[in-house]
Amino acid sequence: MQGTILSVVVRMGGMKRDAKMMRSGLLLSGLIASTVLAGGCVQRKIKINSHPDGALVYLNDQEVGRTPVEVNFLWYGTYDVRLTKDGYLPLWTTAEAIAPGWETPPIDFFAEVFTDNTVLIDWEFELEPYVKRPETPDELLENAAQMKKWTDGTEPLPSAEAGEQTENITVTEEGEPTFEGEPIEENM
Repeated sequence: MQGTILSVVVRMGGMKRDAKMMRSGLLLSGLIASTVLAGGCVQRKIKINSHPDGALVYLNDQEVGRTPVEVNFLWYGTYDVRLTKDGYLPLWTTAEAIAPGWETPPIDFFAEVFTDNTVLIDWEFELEPYVKRPETPDELLENAAQMKKWTDGTEPLPSAEAGEQTENITVTEEGEPTFEGEPIEENM
């Protein structure tokens, strides 16, 4: 009977040893996991500027804000970019988010796990002012009739007052333009 009790004690001692090893293994696994998870991570941002500031920005048809704006991103590659602002022509284009050298496998694993890195990509865009053009045929005809009046002398040029000279053209008291220099010959 003593043999039986002794074997039970030995087995219990083995169970205690297994539990200690198991706890040590869990502790080591937790330590490794926390090192990997709490280690560095790479922040990827795109900074978008426009001239003038305040343009509404869309990346891949998603509104992201007004310039200047910083946007987090996950993937490198080509993005569709659209900028709009009142008084300026809308801009539709593409832009590249190119990965730095340390973001290539297998180097990227160490860069992401063991360091705090930030990738900041700058994009600059120039917006062109919008010039209003006649929108309807009636407006176009109205503008043409006004220009005809200015050129045939039935109305003075808008910036010319009587007696004032504008680029070799003088407007008389009656509103008639007189030209200085060589006369223009008409071919009719």
